[in-house]
Amino acid sequence: MDMRPPAFPILAFLLLLIALSTCNANLMAVDLGMGYLKVAIARPGKGLELVTNEQSKRKTPAAIAFTTEGERLFGDAAVAYAAKAPARAVLDGRSLIGQCQPDAPEGPFCERRRLSVHGVADFTGEEIVAMLLGMAKSQATAALGGAAVKDVAVTVPPWFDERQRLAIADAARIIGLNCLGVVNSNTAAAIKYALDGKAKPTEEAIAAQKGKDKKKRTPKSVTQRVMFYDLGTSGASASIAEITSDVNSGHASRIKMLSHAWEQGVSGRLLDDVVVDRLADAFDKQRGPAATPSRQIPRVMMRLRKEAQKAKEVLSANMERFVSIGSLYDDLDLKTTLYRADFESDASPMFDLVGGPVRMALSRAELKAADLDAVVPFGGVTRTPRVQKEICDTLGIETLNKSINTDEAAAMGAVFFAATQSSTFRVRKLDFEDLYGRPISAEVDKEAKAGAFSRKGNPGFQKVSLFAEGDSRMPSKKTLSLNKKEDFSFRVFLDVDKTGLSRFPERTLYANIKVKGVADVLKKMKDSSKAKKAIPRVALTFHVDRSGHIRIGTAESSVDETVVVEREVVVDEKDENTSESKQSPTAETSSETEGSPSEETTEATVSGGEEKESKDQGNSKKPKTKKKKKTKTEKSTQTVVLRSALSIEYDGAEGMFGMQMSGKQLDAAKKTLKDLEDADKERVERADALNSLEGYILETRSKVRNAEEDDDLYTVSTEEEREKLVSAFDEAEDWMYTEDAKQTANLRKKHHELQRLYTPMESRALELSKRPDALKMLSAAAGLSSERVSALRMLHVERNSGREAEFDEVIEFTTSVRSWVSDMETAQASKPLTEEPVVLVRTIMEKGLKLREAVEKALKIEPPPAPETPPPESESKESEVTETTNSTSAEDGENNDDLDVGPDPQSAKAGAASGSGGKDEL
Repeated sequence: MDMRPPAFPILAFLLLLIALSTCNANLMAVDLGMGYLKVAIARPGKGLELVTNEQSKRKTPAAIAFTTEGERLFGDAAVAYAAKAPARAVLDGRSLIGQCQPDAPEGPFCERRRLSVHGVADFTGEEIVAMLLGMAKSQATAALGGAAVKDVAVTVPPWFDERQRLAIADAARIIGLNCLGVVNSNTAAAIKYALDGKAKPTEEAIAAQKGKDKKKRTPKSVTQRVMFYDLGTSGASASIAEITSDVNSGHASRIKMLSHAWEQGVSGRLLDDVVVDRLADAFDKQRGPAATPSRQIPRVMMRLRKEAQKAKEVLSANMERFVSIGSLYDDLDLKTTLYRADFESDASPMFDLVGGPVRMALSRAELKAADLDAVVPFGGVTRTPRVQKEICDTLGIETLNKSINTDEAAAMGAVFFAATQSSTFRVRKLDFEDLYGRPISAEVDKEAKAGAFSRKGNPGFQKVSLFAEGDSRMPSKKTLSLNKKEDFSFRVFLDVDKTGLSRFPERTLYANIKVKGVADVLKKMKDSSKAKKAIPRVALTFHVDRSGHIRIGTAESSVDETVVVEREVVVDEKDENTSESKQSPTAETSSETEGSPSEETTEATVSGGEEKESKDQGNSKKPKTKKKKKTKTEKSTQTVVLRSALSIEYDGAEGMFGMQMSGKQLDAAKKTLKDLEDADKERVERADALNSLEGYILETRSKVRNAEEDDDLYTVSTEEEREKLVSAFDEAEDWMYTEDAKQTANLRKKHHELQRLYTPMESRALELSKRPDALKMLSAAAGLSSERVSALRMLHVERNSGREAEFDEVIEFTTSVRSWVSDMETAQASKPLTEEPVVLVRTIMEKGLKLREAVEKALKIEPPPAPETPPPESESKESEVTETTNSTSAEDGENNDDLDVGPDPQSAKAGAASGSGGKDEL
């Protein structure tokens, strides 16, 4: 018996698992700017797409505000609220990431900065960014129709250091997202540029590459060098990418970032400040010297900044902009005109810095401006003509390549990056490699004591270069091999940044690491080894992942042992004869092949008939060649490596890696956001309950108060009852503004109380509107049913079925229903309508259902078949003669097989059924 489970349930289960994995396969990317954020999603089978927010905009202000009621506002709503209460809004949350407390000494290991929001709480930069990622997650979930999103990639500026990148990953963990990578925004833009086919090989590029080849062969791929320049809210950056594209397909196959450079002395926020200063000076001049300066009034400055952003965009395409802000302060309006020439003059010192990143990026990539195939601007560059001019003047070119969408380039490139890191998606083959920017080294203790992380008391350490300057790339891997017999510790350092662009350019400790179990593993391997001499080694594998995080991939101990291998060798005949002449007879005999005769007959005659005779005679014999086999012992040395994994322990108290949030800190941050989310949910539920209660009060009170004499509600209620109900609703309306009404449960309870007061009156009105018609319909149905059942009973009486009693019961029930209806109408007519009705519509409907069931049961009773009908008297004489003849023949007992002896009984029965004896139709 086959005990295997059926294949269908297993297949269904596998399909369910695939479906569930597909549902959870959605991922998103967030282009996290200091001013705005953009969200892109990827879902299996539907590609990549940019997400719009509730206002159908592609970008959302990266702002959070907390109202006095404790409500959290995001995006445009937060910016609008910030104009009213600047102290309760956070407009640049990303800038808090990786920063030190204001009162703490500046350094890579300082205390994590916390921002105090007036009247709410103190938040870390990770918590603020986690809230922004939560907003992005909500947008992605809405775009996916409610499907869950668990994976994310986040873009950051190229100047973000290791501590800031670790903080971004922590922020994702707080909100419950798995961070697939922290990507440089310029690198993400380069990915989008390559995916769109903007780096497709041109005929000029192919010809130039062909000209460099000695054999003048058409190249298989062409490489282009493209500079990407971004002017964001927090700074300007320039990056150079080397994009390799296939000549035949035109698709990019590889992206290699050659350099990154930046300048934070020029940014979108600083350019906004230039316009804000102009507007503030104009308003102060309008108000007079005795008035409080505008810069000391936060609400005024917030409104001016909002207007400055709009004015700057208008000035990018126009020479002037008229600004009018109503009731800016003390019921005074601001009216002034801004000119592009004045703006560019005020911002001239910043514009002088625009070319700095361009020159630095070329220098670090060891290129000249003529080596660039394209210069692609994105971000605020595309909206500021003067910045574009400065870039062109620096490079000596006329125009920029404005071929990518500035609002989606980084987000779409980042979501493609995320898809490549996920096993669920199958994407186009595109290799990309980014720069880490700083050299990495390690210090290994020569003789470390077990459990010691410090060099104190140790005789010294060995410095090892892991990734030299210019070789630190993302991703990259390197294995370090050390001769160690005992546990040891080592430290990983970020070496001096010679460019000076980093926040902390000095040599910085990244992590303190202890390798344990070396001696124990070595002893076990030596005991199991057959080697006389084992050489111990410890191999450490270092990784710099695509996010710029340094990780120790593996640590393993190994020994090399020398093994002697013996093998059997078959020697050729020529070599054997040569060797036999040099060997003794004894050696030659011992090597003879076992079981082979020394001589045997091999001769045969040409004639086939004489072969037997030749063998019988046995006179012709020819000696056979002797084959010998020798066993030679060849000694060969083979190196066998025995490996065993070792344990790695990070010292969380020291190094930049230790600045990552601990488990305890992470749990505390998760609880903070969970409390805020629960409070948001409670506020939404309270708002729904409050709106529902308020709507119910207004609608119901209006019905009762405005009821007229011809209304059912007026008819079934007394004046006193209506006044009492209106008074109760008035009191409930006043109660909504008390402290008790702040609790959602109390609002729902009050709603139920009012419903209990009004429901009896509402029910009587509803009964009054439907009861008379329901009684009439039931009485009519009972009469019609009685007629149909009586007709069916008569048919059964005619055919003598004996089931008349069953029909009598139904007829009696229909009569009782009609009598019940009459009694209810009489009783209801004698009772006031302001009291509970004698009978409810529900009861009438139940009585009607019982009547229907009884009648249907009666209609299902099959009547018996009708009796057979005799043949008519008007038969022809020929038929009579035939019957007589047949009868006579039958009486004579003759053989009448060929005669018709009468109708077939079955035919007669069928005829009766099809004639008057068939079933009657009712």
